[in-house]
Amino acid sequence: MLFKGDTERAAVELSEARRLVGDNRYSSIACLRAIEPWGVPKIRALYEATYFAGLCKAGVPETDGVAAGVGGGAGPTERQGAGNA
Repeated sequence: MLFKGDTERAAVELSEARRLVGDNRYSSIACLRAIEPWGVPKIRALYEATYFAGLCKAGVPETDGVAAGVGGGAGPTERQGAGNA
């Protein structure tokens, strides 16, 4: 399905995909990269340029809250500052 710039519709479809899969694979691009084998470099480049780019436009963040240091996990800023105290 192509949305050709219709980010509002893409966000609705993303919400439905999240509901249907029942796991957190669409919580971030990092989660998707971790759970799927994306194949040879040429195929992975196509995913990066199209699939992942489209998901970002639909509202999927690059990393989830915990990986980014939000919501309970220590992010890079907290870890860097710990040794300087």
